[in-house]
Amino acid sequence: MRLIAVASWSFGALSLVATQNATSTGTSTATSSAATTATFATAGVTATTTAGLPVISNIPGLNASVGLLPDQVAAHQADCFALQTLYQPLGGSGWFNNTGWTSTDMMSCCTWFGVGCDRLGAVLRLVLPNNNLVGSIPPTISAVTRLLKLDLSNNTITGTLPNGLGALGNLQSLVMRNNQFTGIIPTSLGKLRGLQWLDLSYNQFTGNIPPELTNLAKLERLFLSHNQLYGSVPDSFSTLQNLQWFHINFNQLAGAFPSFNAPPRLGYCLVGRNVFQSCPYNWNDPNSLAFQCGLSCSAPSTSASAYAVAAGSTHVPLGGSYAKYISALIVVVAIAVVRL
Repeated sequence: MRLIAVASWSFGALSLVATQNATSTGTSTATSSAATTATFATAGVTATTTAGLPVISNIPGLNASVGLLPDQVAAHQADCFALQTLYQPLGGSGWFNNTGWTSTDMMSCCTWFGVGCDRLGAVLRLVLPNNNLVGSIPPTISAVTRLLKLDLSNNTITGTLPNGLGALGNLQSLVMRNNQFTGIIPTSLGKLRGLQWLDLSYNQFTGNIPPELTNLAKLERLFLSHNQLYGSVPDSFSTLQNLQWFHINFNQLAGAFPSFNAPPRLGYCLVGRNVFQSCPYNWNDPNSLAFQCGLSCSAPSTSASAYAVAAGSTHVPLGGSYAKYISALIVVVAIAVVRL
């Protein structure tokens, strides 16, 4: 007996109608002889059925052999819709490269300029530096939930950094360098527990450095320089033991410079052009953050708390940690002595 089954599914703007012809013997259906045809609102996309569910393939930007199940298609479309909401608020028509971004096909965003996906269509990267983005980032950016890397550096983005960025729990790299952001650094960034790279330098951020950034235990690079940040460096930063780059220079940070030891892997530290009032008691300890950041302090007067930061100090020679610079200098001197 020949059975004809018609099923339909809808994924946002994508509709699928599948007609399955199968041969039935008694009460069982011979699925091995089943044939499926499908029609889509999206041209070129095809489907077969597995266990009664459509498997969608030939998705733009993905390997033709990869098939997605309905929940994967829905997640992929949600990413595409969320990305498209960024286009107009960030002046997409004026971008240097906006290839693909004007498409109405919500199955094609893996082919859009600056967008990177995994093999199953999850949007993992949005990288649009130096692309003439102008305007403010809408809160819908938080809907691209599987992002690993977000780089919108070297543009003219204004307004505040959306609190919703804290919802991007998979984010490993957030680079917003050299824009025109204002307002405070959102405390919600402290929720990005997997973040390894945070660059907010060369903007107009004000307020304190959020102590919530202490939660970023995997952070390796922290760039907050060339803003208008004030207050003190949180003592809780002593827990950021994976830091390799620490740039907070050219702000209005004040108070006592922290007394905790430098992270063991710190190699590049810039803290100059701030208004720190005093040095820590251990400023000349080679393990201290003050020493490794090249903080130059005057001689003490009557107590350890009376150490003062020398004018024009607090930069690291040759871009590396002060301790490493001194070690290299000692080696050079030793070699010279031996040769004599």
